[in-house]
Amino acid sequence: MAARYSLSKAVSFDFALVETYREMGLDEKELSVLLVTDHLLSQEGALVTQDVLASRMAMGADEIDAALASLIKKGFFLYTPGKKKPCTVDPAHKAAYRLLELRLQDGAKREPSESGKKEVSKAYIVLEDALARTLSPLEKETVVRWVDHGWDAGMIKIAAEASLAQGRRSVRAIESELAARENSDKGRQGKGTRKSASSVLSASRKLWGDEG
Repeated sequence: MAARYSLSKAVSFDFALVETYREMGLDEKELSVLLVTDHLLSQEGALVTQDVLASRMAMGADEIDAALASLIKKGFFLYTPGKKKPCTVDPAHKAAYRLLELRLQDGAKREPSESGKKEVSKAYIVLEDALARTLSPLEKETVVRWVDHGWDAGMIKIAAEASLAQGRRSVRAIESELAARENSDKGRQGKGTRKSASSVLSASRKLWGDEG
């Protein structure tokens, strides 16, 4: 059985949080404080206080204090005196990734157009065979976009084989191969009826973050 896919390996916390903060019940000030707090904890370690945040942010001390108090009340910022790492925003990580995962699962349940259903199913099989694992909801959404763009299962199979031959074993790498092949074949039938390959890559960057 394939290991459970970890969305956190494909999408940054910053991206997940910005996408879901309203669903988490946060306002923009709380969002800003949480993003900076997470950055400081990952870079500098143990303790993040109102004074530390004030030295890094343009927000006023009272605003920061209110935002911190609200984050603590909502359970997204935990402070436990006496611990080696007394501050954590792990609950915010879990909430943001869970909400994003649910959104992607809902998106994956939406069926593509009738004409694209069979091609999407074929493309799923091609990729799962090539990568030797099941696709994540995020990857399935990407494949639906590929088929909508005009990249059929046969083209995806060729790109997957080329990518694997280069030692690149990811959906993003295969997408780059597809785009490169389209750009190098200006005479391909259907040119002009599709969106440009660059628009597909741009859409994926918004979905996946800036990972290559």
